[in-house]
Amino acid sequence: MKKYFTSILVFCLFAIFSLQAQEKEYHLVKSSGTIPDDFLTLSEKDAKEAAQKHINASDERKTKEYKEKFLAKSNWHLNRLLRGGAIVFNDSITNYVRDVADHVMKDEPELRDELRFYTAKYPSVNAFSNDQGIIIFNTGLISQLENEAQLAFVISHEIIHYIKKHGIKGYVEKQMVKDEISEYESWSTDEKFYLAKNSRSREMESEADKTGFNRFFSKTNYDLKEAMGVMDVLQYAYLPFNEIEFSSSFITNKQFSIPDEFKKEKLNSISVGDDYDEDLSSHPKVRERRKKLERLINSKNPDGQKFIVSKERFNRVKELARYETIRKHMITRDYPRAIYDSYIMMQDNPDDKFLQKVVAGALYSISIYKSTYNDEPVIEDYEDIEGESQQVYYMLKEMNGEWANVVALQYAWKLHKKYPEDEYMENITRHLMVNLIREENMHLEDFYAKSKEQMRAERNRADTVEKEEGEKSKYQRIKEKNKENQLEHGKEAYRFAFVSIMKDSDFQDMFREAEEYVKELEEDDGITYEDIRKEAEEEENDEKVLSIDRILMIDPLFVSIDRRKDQKINFFKSEQKQRKFSDRIKKYGDELNMDVIMLDPWDLERNDVEKFNDIMVAKSWITEYTNNENVDIIPFTSNAMYSLLEKYDAQYLNSMGALNVRKERGTIGDQNRIALYSMLYSNSLIDVKNADVVFKYKFTQYRKGSIIRLSASIYDVLNQIQAGDDN
Repeated sequence: MKKYFTSILVFCLFAIFSLQAQEKEYHLVKSSGTIPDDFLTLSEKDAKEAAQKHINASDERKTKEYKEKFLAKSNWHLNRLLRGGAIVFNDSITNYVRDVADHVMKDEPELRDELRFYTAKYPSVNAFSNDQGIIIFNTGLISQLENEAQLAFVISHEIIHYIKKHGIKGYVEKQMVKDEISEYESWSTDEKFYLAKNSRSREMESEADKTGFNRFFSKTNYDLKEAMGVMDVLQYAYLPFNEIEFSSSFITNKQFSIPDEFKKEKLNSISVGDDYDEDLSSHPKVRERRKKLERLINSKNPDGQKFIVSKERFNRVKELARYETIRKHMITRDYPRAIYDSYIMMQDNPDDKFLQKVVAGALYSISIYKSTYNDEPVIEDYEDIEGESQQVYYMLKEMNGEWANVVALQYAWKLHKKYPEDEYMENITRHLMVNLIREENMHLEDFYAKSKEQMRAERNRADTVEKEEGEKSKYQRIKEKNKENQLEHGKEAYRFAFVSIMKDSDFQDMFREAEEYVKELEEDDGITYEDIRKEAEEEENDEKVLSIDRILMIDPLFVSIDRRKDQKINFFKSEQKQRKFSDRIKKYGDELNMDVIMLDPWDLERNDVEKFNDIMVAKSWITEYTNNENVDIIPFTSNAMYSLLEKYDAQYLNSMGALNVRKERGTIGDQNRIALYSMLYSNSLIDVKNADVVFKYKFTQYRKGSIIRLSASIYDVLNQIQAGDDN
C-alpha cells in the first residue's frame, strides 16, 4: 500500500487530529429545511407520473416508445444528479434565485407553483431545466453574472424550455431522424454529434430567448438591455471572474522574487468573435442571438433597474458562488485557475482565510505533482489560455520542482503561523518540508540566512579591501556581476526565500523533525512509487484481518446493463437492485455486529437534511481523493472531512459498487442471440486520517447467478474489515 505517504501523514498528523476552535472563514453552502420530494422519490415513480402528462393517446407507437425511453433515462440521470452531492436546496443562493423568479413570474402564479429551483456546485457557466419543472443554476453562472436583471433574463429563458417541453421534443425528433437515415451507423463521430446536439436545439434556444423576453422579462421593471449583458457572459464564459494583471509578488515575499524566465512577455489576447463551428454546437452563435435580442429590446421601452429584489443579496450570492467555484477548481485539480481566481477576489479581501488556503493548497499540490509524478494532469497547456491568467499557467509550468516546492513552503509556513490551529495548513507545511528534503535533496544549509542587502553590503566591504590590495581584472568583475545577478534575480533566487524565517525556532524545529523523519525512511530509499502501486495491486483480495468495527459507507452503487438493447442501462431495474444492494450491506453489518453507518442518498427521509449535507462533504472528499489517485496529495477538503469523522466517531470511509451486465455473444443462424452474464464488484476502504486505501477487493464473474457471489462478497468484505484476533 502507500506506506511512504501513510507514514508522512502520521508525521503530519501526530498531534493535531482532534479539532479545536478555528478562525472564522468561509464555509460550504449547504442545504437546509426539509428535503424536497425531488430528492426523495425514485425515478420509476417520476417517469410514470411524467408519462401521464407527456404521452398522449393520439401519439404514434414510435413516438410513445421514444417518450417512454426519454422519461426513463432523463429521470434516472436527474435522480443521480440530485443525490450526487453537488446540488443544494433552501440555501442562500437558491433562495435568492427563487425570489427573483417570484418577481419574474408575478403575473403567472399557477405556473410559478409548478417550478422548483436548485443550485449546482459546478464551475461551468450554465443553467438547465427539465420537462418536470426543475430548473438548476450552476454556481459558475451565478459567479459571472453582473446584476440581478441578467439573472432574471436567464430565468425567463429557462422557463420557456419547461413550458415548451423542449427536452422531450428534441429527443423524439432526434430518434425519428435516426430511424429515417439507414446509414446512421456509418456516420462519422462529428456527424452523429451534430444530430445529437442539433435536433432543432438551436431553434429551441432562439425560441427560449424570444418568448422568454416577450412573455416574462419585458413585463418586469428590469433594465431590458441587460439581456445583451447575458450574451457577454456567455461569450466569455471560459474566462476567470475578472481580467487583471497578475503580480507574482503575490506568492513570494520581500526577500526573493520570481525570475524573468518564469514570466511570459506576450500573453494571448482574448478572442473577440464567436467563430466556432455552429454546426457542432447546440446553441446559436452569440452574435446571432445578440441581433435578435437587440431588435426585441428596441421594440420596447428598455429603461429599467438592474436590481429589484436586492443588490446586497445579489453581491453576497455572487461571492458565495465564486467561493464554491474556486473550491470546485481545487477538487478537479485546476490549480492555476484556482490561484488566479483567488488572486482576483483577494484584491478586495487580502486577508480572506479561505482564499489564502486555496492558494497554499494549489501551490502545494503542484509542487508534489512536479516532484513525484509530472505536472501535465494539473497544469493545462498555457498556449490554450487567453488573457492575464495565462501568466499563472506559464509561470507554474516553467517552474522546476525546487522552485515550486520552495514557493509553496514559504507561503504555507506564513499561513501556518497565522492560523496555527488549522490542520490542513500544518499538514501540507510538514509534507512540503519532507518533499523538499526527500525529493529535491535540499536542507536549511542550502538557503541563505542573510538578505540580499546584507550580502551586498558585505561584498562592498570586501571589494573595498580588495581595491586596497590590488585592482580586479575586467573578467573577474564580469563573472562576479553575472553571479550576483543570477543569485538575486535568476533561477537560484529561491535561496533567499526563508531569510525572514530562518531564525524562527518553530520553523527550525519543524524542519529538523522533517529531516529526522526522512532519515528514518533511508532504509526504504530503493522503493519507488511504482513499487508501492505494484505491491498494492498484489495485496488486493488478500485475506486480511483489520479489526475495524465502525465505518462510514458512502453511497453504495448498483447499475444493471443490458448490452443487447438500445438503451443499455436498465434504469428502473438498477434502482430496484440499488435498494436491495444497500439492504444487504446493512443486514450483513448487523449480523457481524459491525457498526456500518450508511451515508446513502437513496435512503433518506424528509427531515434528514443534516445527513444529506454530510453526504455532500464525504462525496466531495472522495472525489478529490480519487482525482489524485496517482499522486499522494492531502485533499483540500480534508478539514471538512475530519469534522465529519469526529461527528460519527469513525476513521474509515468505505466505497462499494457493483455492475451487473448482460452481453451479446453472436447469433445462431437467424434465431435469438445468446446472452452472457457478468458481475463486476469493487470495494475500497480508505483510512481518511492517513489518506490511504487500506483494503481493496474486487471480482468479475462471467455466469448467470453471480448475484449470489455478490452477496457472499459483501459479507466476506465486511467480515475481513471487522474481524479481529479475538474473533
